[in-house]
Amino acid sequence: MAQSGSESNEKFDCVHTYNISDPVVAAGWIYTDIETFLLYVVIPIVAAIGVAGNVAFLFMIIRLPQMRTGLSSYLAFLALCDILFLLIGNILYAITLAQSDLSLAWPAQTPIGCAISVVLSHVWYFASLGLITLISLERYFAICHPLKHIHFQGKKRNAKMILAVLFLSFGITISVTPRYTWYHTYCLIWPNTPDFQNRQKTIGVCGSWRHHWNAYEGFLLVGIFIISAFINCFLYTKILLAVKSRSVLTTSQPNTEANRVRNQVARTLIINGVVFFICQVPFRIDNLDDALEYLNVDLDLIKPSREAIITTVGQAFLFLNSVVNPFIYVLSSRHYRQGMIEAFSWYRKPGDSSLKRVATGTTMSMRLQVD
Repeated sequence: MAQSGSESNEKFDCVHTYNISDPVVAAGWIYTDIETFLLYVVIPIVAAIGVAGNVAFLFMIIRLPQMRTGLSSYLAFLALCDILFLLIGNILYAITLAQSDLSLAWPAQTPIGCAISVVLSHVWYFASLGLITLISLERYFAICHPLKHIHFQGKKRNAKMILAVLFLSFGITISVTPRYTWYHTYCLIWPNTPDFQNRQKTIGVCGSWRHHWNAYEGFLLVGIFIISAFINCFLYTKILLAVKSRSVLTTSQPNTEANRVRNQVARTLIINGVVFFICQVPFRIDNLDDALEYLNVDLDLIKPSREAIITTVGQAFLFLNSVVNPFIYVLSSRHYRQGMIEAFSWYRKPGDSSLKRVATGTTMSMRLQVD
């Protein structure tokens, strides 16, 4: 199928010349109808919804002073990271699709461009993953160790924690850039049929000279995913057990506020955990399969014929992961749901907030007077 070595094709120095004159093989180099639909329709729509949802969440926190808590600062920065991830990811996709419809195409055409595109697309993903874990840790201290939670709070401490997540994310991203700092050209020999006559003869790809960098990135992404998932599941379990043990005192009063809070926290954590795993698993399986392939391990987790579609679906799920966070918190939390309603109620002044009265323990009669 491929002739290895450095060969010359017209004006290009080709690292490989791929003879894909078989129409069936050649079709595998071009986006399928499903992949095209995902890239041109689904991902942009999902990204637009995600940006709108995260912007609305940020607007709520900015407009309502009572929403600016320690937890909200983490959620706000998570929303900002998700917005940047969605916008930058779609811009890179748009540039790539404008240049080529081949599945191996890249938005960059130089080694520096390859490195920049990787940094821009990876750093916000790693930051989002770190912030999700930080949010779980904050809730763990708030529910399981209230006294220690006092030391976990404060604007300066929150800022330091967010900066630490950013620096760590940037460091991890820089460590994988050698995987993409070799820009090379593939030359393609297409089938001699009308469907392939006008196809581009070359394609530029960002890669590395050494396969161990490819394996390193795959195992790093899978390892970070497993560690993050384990930490979050451990914290979720501790939180749910603590909430359940405290609810024993209110079992005779099923409609009490304590029970409602317990159910609210449980629902939010379960949804977050399920969405976290669902959105990450497809792409991480693809990463692990690639890493094993680069190490010549004879273990195909994904059939070669399905690898392209799995990669595209995995990328779509990664975008979805940056979309759902504000919707999960708003839909499963009355506190944030009421905040969104009041933030977008233009006829009501933010200072006259029933949410503020609920949060500060104002009596029901006073809340009824306001409403």
